Amino acid sequence: MSATKFNKRIIDINRILNEYDSYFWTIPLLVGIIVITSLPLTYISAVFVGNSYPISLVSDVGAVLPARGYFSQSADAVAILLVITAYLRCKQVEFHLFQQFKLNHQNDNDDDDNNNECTITNGKTTTQTMIVMNKQLINELNDRNYRYFICMIITAFGFMLIGNFPSNDHLIEHAIGVICVLFSLIYLFDQLYICQNLYDYGRIENRPLTLTIVTCLIVIAWIVTMPTILIALFHHESTLLVFFDNNIRMKWTEDKPGAEWFKATVIAEWTALLSYSPIFLIISKRMYQFRKWKQIFQHNVK
Repeated sequence: MSATKFNKRIIDINRILNEYDSYFWTIPLLVGIIVITSLPLTYISAVFVGNSYPISLVSDVGAVLPARGYFSQSADAVAILLVITAYLRCKQVEFHLFQQFKLNHQNDNDDDDNNNECTITNGKTTTQTMIVMNKQLINELNDRNYRYFICMIITAFGFMLIGNFPSNDHLIEHAIGVICVLFSLIYLFDQLYICQNLYDYGRIENRPLTLTIVTCLIVIAWIVTMPTILIALFHHESTLLVFFDNNIRMKWTEDKPGAEWFKATVIAEWTALLSYSPIFLIISKRMYQFRKWKQIFQHNVK
């Protein structure tokens, strides 16, 4: 068998992407569904079956049996789907910037006065509506698009660390995973900025009103989480060392110092993580409304 015939039998990723492009929107949809269902189910399993303390951090709830296995599998599934979602969404935005906006890289060295502008055609209207978009802004959106992709990869890696290194056994590795997940704040702002500009120039996508509200909720929740946990820890004489004590952190009862502050931390953290579900439902809708996937991948299909 020749090498050419053998290569034709190897799985062609681009061909698969081209054939199943109408289902791409289900990938971020699955992320949203897994997040909104797995976290409550993990809590119920840990509290009512595993006898975990009701007021516990998400990480601590997912560290006890029998919830540990479900939590780990969910985190791994979310991580894999995040990478796929990041790639597809990045390609979608890239298409808007370089195809629909018709960015011409060959004019980078021109000395004409209009060198910093790029003319695009609004394909959503019946008339040829010409929109002038600053070329510098297009380059900025492109940079943010790839930064969004990188931050999603880091976030996915964080979810894998969180799921596979329980907080009660591997707190350091688990904490690194949490830090990686915080990179999601960068991709949220980048995605929000991209969506707003796609709306402003040509109404390519809908106005990101809901995305703005949910992003603000997530940011506020994380901002509340950080100082409240520190205040709760400083109520103890050993301060930060309390966080490494599973007996105290995983059962921070009302009679212990800083219990009220710890309760605020728990509420804020659960709010932040659960709010990621509507984020990916929104991305799913934007990918569902996109009808030009074949134009992205068909040039690689032979």
